[in-house]
Order: sequence, then structure tokens, then C-alpha cells
Amino acid sequence: MDINILEIMKHRYPFLLIDKVIEHEYLKKAKVIKYVSYNEPWVQGHYPDKPIFPGVLMIEAMGQASGMMLIDFSTKKDKDKYGYLVKVEQCKFINPVYPGSELVMNCKMLEKIDDCYIKVQIIATVDDKKVATCVLIFMLK
Repeated sequence: MDINILEIMKHRYPFLLIDKVIEHEYLKKAKVIKYVSYNEPWVQGHYPDKPIFPGVLMIEAMGQASGMMLIDFSTKKDKDKYGYLVKVEQCKFINPVYPGSELVMNCKMLEKIDDCYIKVQIIATVDDKKVATCVLIFMLK
């Protein structure tokens, strides 16, 4: 898909943690890539001898990936809304993610709770191997 993430996302470097949308179905699902780089600020401190992508940043990346399915790209409907993370459920880190990896996040809408809240399930993989799963709840404003 040819989507300019900078037109959609409010985040900017160093906190923009997604790079490419490869699948998208409005309010249903999204498949998003984050290229984990050796040039990122966390690498030198987490951990200097064997850097791994921090779990808290992975949760943020999964949240940003989830945000992609909340926008209708054809009309840009809801692109001015913000999604605020209000709850993290069932989060599991299964395998470490190293610099040089392509983190693929498969997001699926589980439920829309009135007009303000959504619940999303994310499965993250590297080389088709599951590295993390979680359910996130967002408030939309």
C-alpha cells in the first residue's frame, strides 16, 4: 500500500515507531511494519552488550499500528482524532526483537465500545515467528 504515514500519524521522530502499512481494512484490521534499526536511541542503553527492542516501545509500536485501522484512507475520515491508550491487557513478550529485525504487527479490531473506545488485538512477528501479543484499549477523541 502506498500510504504516507506522516500524513496520518501525529507522532514524529524519535517517537514515530511504525514505517509501513502493508494491509488495511478500515475498522477491521491492519498489518504494519516497524524496521528495528541499530540507529535508534535505545540501542546503546538496552542493553549495550546485546541490544533488544524494549517491550514498552513494542507496546507503543503496536498501539501506533492499531491506529492505522482507525482511519478511512480513501476519505481521510477521523484522521484528526487522537487515540489515547487507556489499558493494556494480556500482554506477552515471547521472543526478543533485535536491531536489524522487521517487526510485523497484525492488528484486529475486537470490539467498538460506544463511540469513544475500541479494543484491538495485536500479534507481532519477526520472520513469521511470534514475538509478542497483546490487547489494547483506546479512547478516541
